[in-house]
Amino acid sequence: LMAYEAACGCSTFALLGLAVSGRNAPHIKERVQRVSHMDDVAFVDYLGQIGGTPREVLEQPELMALLTPMLRADFGMVDDYLAQERLMALDCPVWAFYGTEDKATPRPHMEAWQSVARRDFELTALPGGHFFIEPQRTAIPQTLGILGNLGNLGNLGNLGNLESRPDA
Repeated sequence: LMAYEAACGCSTFALLGLAVSGRNAPHIKERVQRVSHMDDVAFVDYLGQIGGTPREVLEQPELMALLTPMLRADFGMVDDYLAQERLMALDCPVWAFYGTEDKATPRPHMEAWQSVARRDFELTALPGGHFFIEPQRTAIPQTLGILGNLGNLGNLGNLGNLESRPDA
């Protein structure tokens, strides 16, 4: 959602594209219960269900006491997010990635990102749950390079070292 909002604010220059993963499209508000408002037991249980946090961390009350406010704030931004009344369509390709086992963000909610793509839209399913991205670290940059025809930008590992790019 933050990337989408940032892209909406970039009207003065052309975007190469927007890649999103593991988050419903801006206008989809499907969560029945606000995660950020769950009691501590339910909140920690939810974190365990979606994965991404090692069980050893979840089982340490002192550590969770430090992490919970930050995690609640993160979920709170999503819980409280209100899409603009009229969605802004982006004039750039939109790539949506989701985990085939992700119960928090099902395929139809990821397909809905197509409504913000004025140009090309590509939906890619990858094995895994909500945190599918970790084991798929190499698949996503490869896919973006192929789908976006981005040339040297397709290798996201080199973005931090622009001087190594021949066109920099």
